[in-house]
Amino acid sequence: MEVAATENGIEPGSIGNIFRPFERTMMGAATASGTELKLAICAKFAEELGGSVSVESTVGHGSRFYLHFPFLSAAGLPEEVTLPVQVQARLPPGVSPVRVLVVDDIEANRQFLRCLLEPMGFLVLESSDGLDAVAKVSSQSPEIVLMDLWLPAIDGAEATRRIRRDHADRKVVGSDSVRVPCPTRRRNSAGRGWTMS
Repeated sequence: MEVAATENGIEPGSIGNIFRPFERTMMGAATASGTELKLAICAKFAEELGGSVSVESTVGHGSRFYLHFPFLSAAGLPEEVTLPVQVQARLPPGVSPVRVLVVDDIEANRQFLRCLLEPMGFLVLESSDGLDAVAKVSSQSPEIVLMDLWLPAIDGAEATRRIRRDHADRKVVGSDSVRVPCPTRRRNSAGRGWTMS
């Protein structure tokens, strides 16, 4: 399978990294948007299916991505396949809804987490910047905060420091959508309870 992307193309120095999670090209780093997981997920799926993904790209002309899959003959395969039953995870009966504050400046990311968490019984609150997140922790008392690192106003690390200073019992789970210089130092400086995933 071949997919053409008629955008700016990929710099030669970035070609070897684009299938790694959270990696950005030099051009992509300038926008600092999105989670940069699409190509990594594609490559992982291809690998799980016994295939591979490759790319050819020229800066200024675009890129071509190639998905290689081994195809098997359908002869001898069963006509019906029984799929495993999917179990919906939920909070135990009788447990009060857990309030989760989702902090991300990208609405699509917030909506994704809302769609994931609400069916499990969580009460989802939203915030789109660091200052608003700090205020909502004080006013709405969420038990858990899902904190993006890259935010307007103040970033996720600084917001986490302020939350931990005023609300030491709050659990803050950080999600880093891009690579930054010395990420370990920044995460550790946010204080205990800052968990990157």
